Amino acid sequence: MIRTLLNKYGVPTTTAVLSALCIVVSLLVSATAWQMASLPNLNFVLMVAFICPTLIAPPVILSLCRLTENLQNSQNQVMQVNSALQKSEREKIKIYKAMIRSTHHILNNFLQQMLIFKLTAEETPGFDRQVLSMYEQIIEDATKQIGALSRISNIDEKSIYESIAPQPKKNQDLEKEQRD
Repeated sequence: MIRTLLNKYGVPTTTAVLSALCIVVSLLVSATAWQMASLPNLNFVLMVAFICPTLIAPPVILSLCRLTENLQNSQNQVMQVNSALQKSEREKIKIYKAMIRSTHHILNNFLQQMLIFKLTAEETPGFDRQVLSMYEQIIEDATKQIGALSRISNIDEKSIYESIAPQPKKNQDLEKEQRD
């Protein structure tokens, strides 16, 4: 209710209206209590019922209005900051994805060019086959890590490091290494 009054009439008018309402309610409660209790001297009771809220209500209501106004301003600022953070987060994701696509492109070109070295090594008599096997494993690992970086959905430092962390070798890989 206070927020609605503040938005519609402002602080001074809201303070005056609510203060007047407090005075009227105080007078009505006092008159009702006086009548039910059959007390003498209605004028004194009504005078106290008028003076107390007249002195107390306006500063209290003014403070309440100012607090409500400050709360509304703070909420608006929080919404603006939240909106800016969301925009920043979207921009961060766009930049990350562009960086990953560019890195992917560069590394794919590099891997394609490295095939020339592999083909040359395969055609060279006496070239150590174990070195070729290591070469293929290195290329495969790099390809998997690039793919893992591309699939990150929660873009933060921890997720990035976890995506490229060495994975434990599977039994198939261990058996293959032992055969070679």
